[in-house]
Amino acid sequence: MVDTTHPTSEFARTNPDSQKRVDLTTYIRISRNLTRVKSQARRIQALVVGKAAVMQTIAQLPTTQHPVQDDKRFSFDAWRVDVADSAQQAVVLAVHGEFTEQPSQNVLSFDRTFVLVPAPPGSPAAAIGSPCVVTNDQLTLRRYNGFHSWLPQTEPAPAHNLNLSPEQQEMARVLQEQTGLNVEWTLKCLENYGWNYQQAMAEFPQFRGTLPAEAFQ
Repeated sequence: MVDTTHPTSEFARTNPDSQKRVDLTTYIRISRNLTRVKSQARRIQALVVGKAAVMQTIAQLPTTQHPVQDDKRFSFDAWRVDVADSAQQAVVLAVHGEFTEQPSQNVLSFDRTFVLVPAPPGSPAAAIGSPCVVTNDQLTLRRYNGFHSWLPQTEPAPAHNLNLSPEQQEMARVLQEQTGLNVEWTLKCLENYGWNYQQAMAEFPQFRGTLPAEAFQ
């Protein structure tokens, strides 16, 4: 991962508000949950910037064991997005799954979202044949909640909105899964941010507490 991380990459770790009976003590010191971290200085400090700092922070996280032999326990989503003030596009890659923390044996669910851009010519990533580098990396941890939400359904899921493009439908599915919003409020959220998934996901923790109970599944 060292060679495929951009020199100015950013890393952040957070967890949802309601995490009763889950020990996340190890991660709290670097958590960037904006609904809990009110200090601007703490928010800036919790955003890790630069390849060396990102690698050091990740190396300090507890050792984990992932059940990679059982592929149904993981889900991957990816879509292209435009980069502001640039002709190039980026790819947002979201990985959902679980791991067992060592040596505590805590089982946690996670979402890890990467933003990928083309590897610059002559970069370490290009030298090893990688077509892209990571510019942003966000790790979200929460209590274990299984993997059945992304398994194939026995009946086709109803189309939420026939006017949505396939990319928008996938964006809505991922946002709904990560936030717990119901279909109506997921679409409201994305429409409010002009279908900018990154902005909607980044600002969701700040207004989560203002939403009515019926906004959630």
